[in-house]
Amino acid sequence: MLRLQGKGLGPKATWLYDTLDIGDIFVNSQHRYEVVLENHGEICADYELRLPDSLFAGKFCFTPMRGRLEPKENVPIEVRFCSDALGEFQETFVGQLTGQPAPLPLTLKGRVVGPSFHFSLEQIDFGAVSIGFLNTVTFTLHNTSEVPMRFALRIPGDSANAFAPREFQVTPSSGAVLPQGKQKLQLDFISYTLGKYDLAMMVDVEAVGPELLALPIVGECIVPSIEPDEPSVDFGEAFLGHAYETTVTIRNTSWLPARFEVVPQDEASQTIGFFEVTPQTGEIKGNGSIELSCHFTCQRLGPMSLPMEVRICGTTEPAFAVELQAEAVGPNVALTTSAIDWGKATVLQHVVKTLTLTNASLIPATYHAMTRKPPPNTSFAIPTPTATLAPGEVRELEISVYLDDCVKVTEDLILQIEDAPERTIRLVALGVGSTIACTGASGEATDLASLDFGDHYSNRLCQMEVTLENKGRKAQTLTWVNEIGRAHV
Repeated sequence: MLRLQGKGLGPKATWLYDTLDIGDIFVNSQHRYEVVLENHGEICADYELRLPDSLFAGKFCFTPMRGRLEPKENVPIEVRFCSDALGEFQETFVGQLTGQPAPLPLTLKGRVVGPSFHFSLEQIDFGAVSIGFLNTVTFTLHNTSEVPMRFALRIPGDSANAFAPREFQVTPSSGAVLPQGKQKLQLDFISYTLGKYDLAMMVDVEAVGPELLALPIVGECIVPSIEPDEPSVDFGEAFLGHAYETTVTIRNTSWLPARFEVVPQDEASQTIGFFEVTPQTGEIKGNGSIELSCHFTCQRLGPMSLPMEVRICGTTEPAFAVELQAEAVGPNVALTTSAIDWGKATVLQHVVKTLTLTNASLIPATYHAMTRKPPPNTSFAIPTPTATLAPGEVRELEISVYLDDCVKVTEDLILQIEDAPERTIRLVALGVGSTIACTGASGEATDLASLDFGDHYSNRLCQMEVTLENKGRKAQTLTWVNEIGRAHV
């Protein structure tokens, strides 16, 4: 009997290299490698790759995953890797040969990193800025990696609310930068808060993480200094209700631009006088000036002083106040005389005199004329006692006297002018003539100095009936005398 002894050997295959360090690779980037499996045995080898159950193992893809190697044959296996997760990895993949219990381990290690990028500026320094003005800085975001990056920019601490709007605005605030590409950015800054700024612009990268880079932002907001050329404006005597115009010059004594606004006048002071300013708001260049047109109107008689306050936009306290001063007066009506004398005025007749009124002011003048003694206790009358004189108008005021006695009468004419002192004019007249009135039979007025009987036959009685009326204030005795007959006696 022949006994044969031996040891059965399975297939023999090995990796050309069993450890591969792929180094740093960018997240979401596609990478391709190649490993070689070699059969150095005498029989065919059937192989199959098995993947471990881990985070990064699932990011690898092997082609082919299984196959057969002839003796002394080798096969290149393609390895593809793309990871959306960051971090270091060391994964061991097992190649299993049919008929060979010993595994063939293959270790792949490396690190997945995010894209590399930087700004063209180390920090943004706005320096000193004026409140409420736009300040702009342009800069660039560079992507120095081999993969595109989607970014979002934000500035923590800058948010709009009910009291203040957003102060920073970056354009564009998000986007994508191609590998080795760059993106031009613009940061607009309008400060509404006095003081220093020390903030940072944060860069968030999609699928990588937040706040991967911070760009410092510094600056200081200050209030420029403005002042008027003159602290007050004196209009002198100003007619009530008439608008006077003047100019007020404001100077910016700082090198920063200034935006100003005229503080609205409060309602209480508008009962004394009011003003309108044009422009109501505006800008003044550094070390520059601007002229404001101011229309001022008095509403109440007497001296007044109203503050016109101006402040820097964005502040609450006024930067200065210009005092608008005036002595408010009413209309000025000039009279041609202070007394009117009729001299001898025939009784029982209306005798008219005129008083010339001239409105020597810039506003209308409304007057009312009256006698000190009210009718019927006065002999004087004013047909048109009330009227309004336009600025510069001249008008004749008619005054009539009607006397019923041969006496001297005096009276005071009171001229009341709205919003002005009243004026007094002395009136004097002397009555002359007879206060006996004669009327014929038919009621017509008849002159006693000559009674006309007309044509009549001789030696016949002619008669005329007249009525005599004493319109005076005193009783009178009448005596009839035939002057012709007395002359023949």
